[in-house]
Amino acid sequence: MDIPTQLKILFLTTLANWISKEKSHMIEYLLVANRILKSKLEFGGRRIEYTDFERAILARKKVILKPS
Repeated sequence: MDIPTQLKILFLTTLANWISKEKSHMIEYLLVANRILKSKLEFGGRRIEYTDFERAILARKKVILKPS
């Protein structure tokens, strides 16, 4: 293989790994959010209100998704 082909393969592999990690972080965030929402629905409330602790958990997960 020539150098440009090797660089293309390296770039595509790196891109695929980055996308995979991003999707894993998104899935992890959504699982946490769903767990919190399901626990809120079990108590029969119509409006879901997050506690400060739950907001902090979601905020930490979101930082991984979209760093500032």
